[in-house]
Amino acid sequence: MRITVAAVGRAKAGPERALWEDYVKRLTWPVTLKEVEAKGNPPPAERMAREGALLLAALPQGATAVVLDGRGQALSSAALAGRLGKWRESVRELAFLIGGADGHGADVLARAKDTSVAGMVQAGVLYSKAGKVRLLRREELAKDWDPRFDARLTVWECAQQLIRRLNEKGEDGAAVLVKQMGGGRSEDARALAYRLYAICERKKWADEALAYNALVVSWPEIEKKAARMEGEAEQGKLL
Repeated sequence: MRITVAAVGRAKAGPERALWEDYVKRLTWPVTLKEVEAKGNPPPAERMAREGALLLAALPQGATAVVLDGRGQALSSAALAGRLGKWRESVRELAFLIGGADGHGADVLARAKDTSVAGMVQAGVLYSKAGKVRLLRREELAKDWDPRFDARLTVWECAQQLIRRLNEKGEDGAAVLVKQMGGGRSEDARALAYRLYAICERKKWADEALAYNALVVSWPEIEKKAARMEGEAEQGKLL
């Protein structure tokens, strides 16, 4: 089995580089490091798309891609060793993909999860035309959206629709959506909004930071209202 590590950014000489070289020497498999950089300072969605294209171009043909992402599954050292053992028996080329400061774009995540870009377009969260791929802006999402009837429900759309509903109809309107989504999916949307708020703050994108922060700050009251609506619905069934 051959291993490729494709990463955004270039490690300079120092402790991290020395640590990498030390670990590579211990491995019995051949390991190749491919570092890529996207030039300029475009908006995050465009930057992730550029970085994603570079990472995917660095993949060996037929490689099994493992995307290292903060939203992914956390593995212990023992669990990772077990995965590597299984891959060793069935995979010739294994590639680990490490994104930039804003994480991975849609194409990279699709490659790892075997999800087509076309499928994400059908889910109503992605624009793809003439080789250009980007997430839809909040105002471009379907206005008549109902999570109960969405066959391809995504956390991204849940978060964006909640922000739009909060802006247009206040906490009561957002609470209706939370009730329709269910606790697990709505909580994932809140967590994503908090993460995106932190990114926007760091990048000084004031308008987007304000939108995500408004949802996070309003969340306790939205959750209370959604629970109250759920309780009233259950009481109505008993009557």
